[in-house]
Amino acid sequence: MNKKNIILNIILIVLVALTIIQSSFLWIDLPKRETSNQATESYNPEELFIEILKPQKLIVNFGEQRHTILNKFDDTYKEYLDTIFTIFNETEEDSLVPITVEEYLDFQQKRSIVFEFNRVITGNIFRNLLGFSNKSNKKNDNIPISNIYISDSDVIIGNANGYFKSNISINKSIATTLSTIENQGYENYNNFFELYGIKKNLLFPQKTSISVRDVYYSSDLLQVEQQTKNNLAEKLLSQSIDYIQEITQDNGTTFVYEDKFLTLNNNGAIYYEDSSNIESKDRNLYTSLNSSINFIANKVGTVESLSLSKIEPIELGKNLGYKFSFNISEDSVPVVINGEKYKNYIELQVFSDHIRSYQQAYRQIENDPEIKYTNTRVLPLESIVDKNRILFVDELSELTVQDILAKIQDIDLVYLYDFPKEEFQKLSIAVKINYDNRELFFSTESGKFIMER
Repeated sequence: MNKKNIILNIILIVLVALTIIQSSFLWIDLPKRETSNQATESYNPEELFIEILKPQKLIVNFGEQRHTILNKFDDTYKEYLDTIFTIFNETEEDSLVPITVEEYLDFQQKRSIVFEFNRVITGNIFRNLLGFSNKSNKKNDNIPISNIYISDSDVIIGNANGYFKSNISINKSIATTLSTIENQGYENYNNFFELYGIKKNLLFPQKTSISVRDVYYSSDLLQVEQQTKNNLAEKLLSQSIDYIQEITQDNGTTFVYEDKFLTLNNNGAIYYEDSSNIESKDRNLYTSLNSSINFIANKVGTVESLSLSKIEPIELGKNLGYKFSFNISEDSVPVVINGEKYKNYIELQVFSDHIRSYQQAYRQIENDPEIKYTNTRVLPLESIVDKNRILFVDELSELTVQDILAKIQDIDLVYLYDFPKEEFQKLSIAVKINYDNRELFFSTESGKFIMER
C-alpha cells in the first residue's frame, strides 16, 4: 500500500462517527431561495473540523468510586482545545512510559478528566484538519490516541496498545472545571473494575434510575406546508419553482428538473438524486466530505447535533466516491433510527464535488414549551446480560455472565426512533452494548432485547 493510500485510510478511520455540526435546524427556517448552481459556504471550515474532532464523551473523576460521563461538554472542549492540541503536537514516542491497566484504573480514583474519542487519531491528522500543518512534529505524526487523561499532575494517553504516561507539562489546573461540574450535580457512574472486578474503564450508572428528557418525533410530511416543500425543492434542484415539474402521487410528491429529482414521501422518506455526468476517477475524502457538509448546510438547512457515523468507499462505473452516513442526538444522547429501510438519519453518495444522492429520515420535533424529564429505570448490566445470555453465546457455551461482561467492548445509552411514525411518539431510551463487533440494543427498564445492528 502506497503512502497516499495509508494516509487516506488513517483519515477514513478518524472521521467515522465524529461530531461535525452544532447549530439549529427547523424545516420552516430553510434558507432563502438559491437559484445558482453553487451554494455559498455559510460556515467556518476550521470551526467545523473542530467539531469533527470533538471527543465522543468526557469522563469526569471526582475521587474514589465517584465518576460521571458527560456527553454534552462543548464549553469544556473549547476550553481545553489548546491543551489537547499541545498533547497531540508535543507527545513523542520516545518519551512515553507504558503503564499497566491496573495503574491506569488507579489514576481514575484521582480528580481528573478523560476525553474519549470515537476512533483513534494521530497528531498529524489533528494538525492538518485544524490547519496547523506548518507545526508538524515528525516524531509524533503517527502516534495513535483514542483517549486523553488529564489531572493536575499527570497526562496519560491511551490506544489499542495500552496506556502511556507523557512528560508533557500543560500548565493548566483542572480544579475549576471539576468544581463547576460537581456543583451542578451529576449522575454517579462506576467503572467495570469497581462493579465486577473487570479491568476495563467502561462505566455504567450507579443508580437504578436516571433522568432523561422526554423527546417526541413524528415523520408525517403531510403536515408540512406546500410552500416549505417548494422552498426545499428550489434549494435542492437549484432552480425556481416556476421551472420545476411537480408530480403528485398517492404516497407523496416528486419534483423534477433536468437530471435532478426530489421525492417527498408522506411517511417521511426524503430522497434526492442528480444523475448528471460524473467525473471522479480518484477518491478524495476531504473534498467529498466538504461537499457533503456544504450540501447539508446550504441546501437542506443547518442541523442540530449532526454527527458523522460511517464512511464507505463506493463505485459507480469507473467513478470513485464515498457514502456518508449521519445521525443526530438529543441532549447529546445519540438517536438511533430503527427502520426497515432507513438505518441512518441522513445518507449521501458523493463523488468528489458531485452529490449523486441524498436521503433523509425526516423527523418533526413536537413543539412543547415545557421541557419534561422522566425518571427511567435502569436494570443492572449483569441482569440485562443474564436475561439475554443466548444472544451473547450459544446454548452449549460455558461462559459465565462475568465472562460475557469481560468481553463487552463499549456501552452507551441511546434514544430509539421507530421510523416511519405518523403520530408523535415518545422516543424510548435503550442500552446499546457493543459485543464481539455487534451492536445489541436492550430496554433499560425490562432488559428485553430490542434489535441488533
